[in-house]
Amino acid sequence: MAVGARLFVAPEARHEGLGERLMQAANTYARERGLRVVLDVMAKDTAAIRLYERLGMQRIGTSRHAYGDGKQIEAICYVSPAD
Repeated sequence: MAVGARLFVAPEARHEGLGERLMQAANTYARERGLRVVLDVMAKDTAAIRLYERLGMQRIGTSRHAYGDGKQIEAICYVSPAD
């Protein structure tokens, strides 16, 4: 497995396909090494979720991230498609 950490595209650069190209590069890098990318995305980040699902990433579960003073936020876990 290759863990995909945080991927961000600056707001002024969005809608140019940069997120898709970054994810494709990460998936290609992992696949060439016999790995699959795993990542999580905050459930509120619907645009990122649409991108990952459009790229064929498979939803494998959910998790919760704790932050601040006892706060939590739900995240969705994904894995890249198998060859």
